[in-house]
Amino acid sequence: MDKSAEVPFGDVLRALRENAGMTQEALAERAGLSRDAISALERGRRSRPHPPTLAAISDALGLPAGDRAALRAAASRQASDERQGAQRSTVRRIPAQSTRVIGRQQETDSVTDLLAHGGARLISLVGPAGVGKTRLAIELAGRTIDLFPGGTAFVPFAALQDASLILPTIASAMGGRIPDSIQPGERIAFGPAERFLLVLDNLEHLSGAPGVIAQLVASAPDVTVLVTSRAPLRLQGERVYPLQPFAVDASNPEQDAVDLFLERARAVDPGFSDAPRNIRAIEAICQRLDGLPLAIELAAARVKVLPPEALLERLDHSLQLLAGGPRDQEIRLQSIRAAIAWSYDLLDPTEKAAFRALSVFSGGFTMQAAEAVLG
Repeated sequence: MDKSAEVPFGDVLRALRENAGMTQEALAERAGLSRDAISALERGRRSRPHPPTLAAISDALGLPAGDRAALRAAASRQASDERQGAQRSTVRRIPAQSTRVIGRQQETDSVTDLLAHGGARLISLVGPAGVGKTRLAIELAGRTIDLFPGGTAFVPFAALQDASLILPTIASAMGGRIPDSIQPGERIAFGPAERFLLVLDNLEHLSGAPGVIAQLVASAPDVTVLVTSRAPLRLQGERVYPLQPFAVDASNPEQDAVDLFLERARAVDPGFSDAPRNIRAIEAICQRLDGLPLAIELAAARVKVLPPEALLERLDHSLQLLAGGPRDQEIRLQSIRAAIAWSYDLLDPTEKAAFRALSVFSGGFTMQAAEAVLG
């Protein structure tokens, strides 16, 4: 064998095995390995074997010193090439935030800890429309980028309607690191230190999503999945992290809701004042809007024509008032009516009937009151 030829490690191993007149099964048995391990090495799916594995294979093949050296050199060369290639091809597909994240420090720290130390490979950020799930997911992807040397990819699904396209869409976003379809029991590994973070945004409308995600998590142990959805996937091993609207009482002394209103108001009116009179009206507005970030942003965008006190007086007609969001925002997030409609359309007929019946309440309701109305 030409020991100086720079051929892939898998090809070197296959040639040495065939020269020895062995099948993959025979080599695996002699080396104390599985046939799948030998197959993965020869096919290049696992191309950086540990030194003890190399020694066991060399002994099982009865290689002379020259061929042992050639096998080690091929493994070392390929490992070096892959490290350099990884530097060039690491996937980093994270959208840029057009505005900074306000508040959410506790949530960011908690989920970051789960990603780094919690051993969770499937985390779902769950909450109502407009609570800021997507924004937080993008923030988390950026903050944890060093934890995932294999790469990070953000995959939006709001526009996707066909569940059969979920896996091909993910495969494309990951740079082809997984196949478009996964066979039952198939195991997909990137290799050592190749953890990959996959952020899947807005899965609630795709009924086939839980099965696909379960299959992906089971087959690709190097992949950690962070999901945003209005409801949990209800899968084994799923860590559900509920994202709540901003607290607008003494439990949130930082007043994140007010800070959000002020920043968005100054985006449309740079001279907007934080005088005490305005702040009192803003606090009342945030309370009326239940601390929901999307509603607060839409209200703040109105200060160019309505001062806070006038805005507060008109909130009884909030569905008409809280509209006209940024044109580059998804349509379902350009108004509160559209955000509610997106969630409403996901309900089955019985749930829709219950939703309509509960609309008689103003300002919330107790479980007993709901039972009385729903019978």
